[in-house]
Amino acid sequence: MSMSGYRSSFVIALFGFCAALITFSGGARAEDWPYFRGPERDGTTTASLPDGWGERELEIAWEASVGWGFSAIAVSDGKAFVMGNQDDKDILYCFDAESGELIWKESYPENRWPRQYEGGPNASPVIHNNRVYTFSKTGKIFARDVEDGSVIWEVDTAERYGINTTTWGLSGSPLIVDDRVVFNAGSYGIAFDKVSGEKVWRNGTGPGGYATPVKFERGGRTMLAMFVRRELAIVDPGDGNVVARYPWRTNHDVNASDPIVAGDRIFISSGYGKGCALIEFGGSEVWSSTALRTQMNGAVLWDGYLYGFDDSRRLRCLDFATGEVRWEQGGLGKGTLIVADEKLVVLSENGLLVIAEATPEGYNKLSEKKVLDGRCWTMPVMAGGRIYARNAEGHVVCVEIQ
Repeated sequence: MSMSGYRSSFVIALFGFCAALITFSGGARAEDWPYFRGPERDGTTTASLPDGWGERELEIAWEASVGWGFSAIAVSDGKAFVMGNQDDKDILYCFDAESGELIWKESYPENRWPRQYEGGPNASPVIHNNRVYTFSKTGKIFARDVEDGSVIWEVDTAERYGINTTTWGLSGSPLIVDDRVVFNAGSYGIAFDKVSGEKVWRNGTGPGGYATPVKFERGGRTMLAMFVRRELAIVDPGDGNVVARYPWRTNHDVNASDPIVAGDRIFISSGYGKGCALIEFGGSEVWSSTALRTQMNGAVLWDGYLYGFDDSRRLRCLDFATGEVRWEQGGLGKGTLIVADEKLVVLSENGLLVIAEATPEGYNKLSEKKVLDGRCWTMPVMAGGRIYARNAEGHVVCVEIQ
């Protein structure tokens, strides 16, 4: 299919939907962070930060060592969950979120797979209805009881369903969609009943993409924005059928940053020199640019502006509507960030935790503290008056903010 024909398929499939679009809003408590990218799955939280950040010294409340990996922390109902790899075993840890006391840990055999980076788990735990769901680099899924870590159900998607892994291992975190849990694995995803673990659908065996599926509502229908190997695909979570496609290929077939759905548009971005684009649901490209090439961690949309780390190792702010760069800041490497209480919470690549204003007027740092050494590619998490962060080696810190 030609490029123009390929994009036309995006137009035809989506044109029939109602023009109104509402991004998904979850029901998680504001003080929790149970899902990848937060309670609303968009890198933001409404939880409050105290005033006076310019004068405040950030204090580390507790620390732990969990093994190699890039799994982000999930926090729910007073418990903090995180994964790491030691001695070729993936280990899921459950800590008391306030004290750092280990409540339980469970493991299973899995190669650390340090291919051009440290290796270890890429996906993050997801907490839902007293269960914690995890996903390994080779496609092993576990649903465990949050109280004691006992296995409720498990499946090896490679062994049972022929799912092929990606060059650097499967990376998208689980996504709960109604009565099922969906993974960006295979060509266009695979879904299981979240209670029983029975397969609901599978669309191809892959390899797929590295991003987590993004759920949204359009015209009264729940849909998924699935950033797969060489395209953005709009997938029906009911049966796994692809209803629209938009081509997007990088040099290494790596699409790792979650799409951002807002209004009647979708923002996508990839590293390796590719760039970013804002696409209308009618199929046309509003703008495209190389100003924001997010290799691993997605940008965050806040109040009409995008904040994210470019391939150039510079933090940038872009106007969502036009793509115009409003400001940039160096010295933070390929870091990551979230938005909390209208502020940027940034973790630099070398472990500097920074609080800055989330404003298009310029980079205004309010507070900073060196909290980790080594490589930090995993987003910080804010929940219950604390910020949680980790490095590739598995050093986890909990920083008091109240």
